[in-house]
Amino acid sequence: MDPDVVILAGLFGAILSLGVAGYYYCAAFEQARTWFPAALQGELAARYAMDTLIWTPAVPALARRNYLRSHVYAGVAFACLAMVAFEHASSNAALLFGGIAAFAIALTLRCWRKLRSSA
Repeated sequence: MDPDVVILAGLFGAILSLGVAGYYYCAAFEQARTWFPAALQGELAARYAMDTLIWTPAVPALARRNYLRSHVYAGVAFACLAMVAFEHASSNAALLFGGIAAFAIALTLRCWRKLRSSA
């Protein structure tokens, strides 16, 4: 396969996946923020408390699923960037993005386990 096609497909997939991940994160944030304690409903405080407080039973299940979806699409985006780096860039960049993708996938699996235990 032509390397330029792989690079373009990987970059397009990364951009699209990051956009979808951002959409799902913002949707989860807006759905969950109203259920946080009053001291943590501010914009900045809620963003810092999001990962911990979204798994409380008071938060709607749709917000938790949207949060998991944002992690899934972010992991896909970093995997696409690792593919692009492996195809086009140096081996150091490929290892760096591969490590970031593995870390993102590990965080996604952790969120999935939390979602399954909260259901």
